Amino acid sequence: MNWEQLFDSIHYDALAGATEGQLKLFKTTWNADLTKSEIDELIISEKKLFTSEEHKNFTQHPKSYDQWKFPDRELPKSYLSFLQFCHTGITTVKGDREIQFFSTKEIRPYNLIYGLPEELPGALSIAMDGYGNQLFFDMREKTIDDEYKIYACSSSDLDWDEAKIIADSFVDFCLGETAIDQFMYA
Repeated sequence: MNWEQLFDSIHYDALAGATEGQLKLFKTTWNADLTKSEIDELIISEKKLFTSEEHKNFTQHPKSYDQWKFPDRELPKSYLSFLQFCHTGITTVKGDREIQFFSTKEIRPYNLIYGLPEELPGALSIAMDGYGNQLFFDMREKTIDDEYKIYACSSSDLDWDEAKIIADSFVDFCLGETAIDQFMYA
């Protein structure tokens, strides 16, 4: 797949494809159990949020971060191929669709910060659009022909009941030209 020719335009700070070593490391760590350090950071962030003046009237529901799990699945070959093209995070434009893909270093932290293991079990967010919508693989079931469907959901309302299907595969997602908001609010 020639990823560079697939999009109308690509914006990046540094375009670099993952090496075999980087890809191997990513494939073995993206869905590992949460580390003590990650759990501690989430607890600190949660405490800061609920002690801030603007959130003082919200009820805090303690999270069981040690129970959070990423999907125990393999990533699609098409997505791994994309990471070999660029694993540093890029913004792509095709038609009316603008997508900011997370770098391999950002995927895990973004999923944790937004609480995807709890809010959307079985999802792996890989990108966002410019309107705050998370774009993610639905990994609740095994792949169909090595692909997962791509869904979108507002970052402020992460719930499977609110998620909208965007594409049947990663390549179909990249080929799409319709803005994600058109799916969300049609």
